[in-house]
Amino acid sequence: MSASGKVAVLGGGAFGTAMATHLGTKGYDVSIWVMETDVCASINDKHENSTFLPGIPLHTKVTATNSVTQAVENARLILLVIPTPFIGRWVAEHQTLL
Repeated sequence: MSASGKVAVLGGGAFGTAMATHLGTKGYDVSIWVMETDVCASINDKHENSTFLPGIPLHTKVTATNSVTQAVENARLILLVIPTPFIGRWVAEHQTLL
């Protein structure tokens, strides 16, 4: 896959945020889904996940959303990066979008 197009990162913890910014540096437009409204605002307003990855600037190609639908819309690749204990329930609730 060439470094173009949209990638959705579903999970806004430290690992998901790090993956999102790395993909942004490689040229992808990245939409990261996060549950927390304050984390979403921090990523979009400050280009930093001040809750889970403080002090690390995020690439400008990374944007956050609280909407799974918006995150995955037109994505060429979807990365599921949520905590393991929640994967089963999360996928069951969102399977029609994946």
